[in-house]
Amino acid sequence: APSDPEVTLVQLSRLISRDPALSAILMKYASSALLRTQQPPKSLLDVLRVLGMAQVDRLTMAHSVKSLFTLHSAGHKKLFMRAWERLVMKASTCAMLARLLGTVTAEHALLASLLSEVGSLAVLSAFRNDSVTPSSELYDKLCSEYSQSLGIIVLKKWSVDDNYIEIIRNTGNWHCSPGHTLQLLDMVNLALYHVSKAQG
Repeated sequence: APSDPEVTLVQLSRLISRDPALSAILMKYASSALLRTQQPPKSLLDVLRVLGMAQVDRLTMAHSVKSLFTLHSAGHKKLFMRAWERLVMKASTCAMLARLLGTVTAEHALLASLLSEVGSLAVLSAFRNDSVTPSSELYDKLCSEYSQSLGIIVLKKWSVDDNYIEIIRNTGNWHCSPGHTLQLLDMVNLALYHVSKAQG
């Protein structure tokens, strides 16, 4: 029956197998010591059973964030690597805070932090060759001006959950906190603060 979860997993594994890079990422994650599985998964179907649909969804989205932005030149790549390093530092910090606090899963926090920076990559994707690659200073100014609105547009186009869009709307808004205890937005903003301080 189409509603059979096992049928859905088989169909999904066939679809994912068309993307070798994503397959490798999922296999590596499912085999990691973090998950403490007794036997490492031997097939994509095993991987999906170990990770579950929600985790596969989060990992696929994280993979998409990086792979959807094509590099066009050496200057473009340099700016991308700088932006990606910042993004990874921020996401890792956010995931660690989530792990320590235990209010949301580290994977959920990591994805929220990654998605909050999609607009910065979208700004970079507007430049196609060396002749129009901006300086680091100009790129930072463009991100400051446009990354939030572009990020919201991209996430809406991807039909991402509204909760992630609200995170983008309030990233960097130090006075916005959704509750009396530390919430996901607080973790994203704390991670942003620490990365901004570290990068000067």
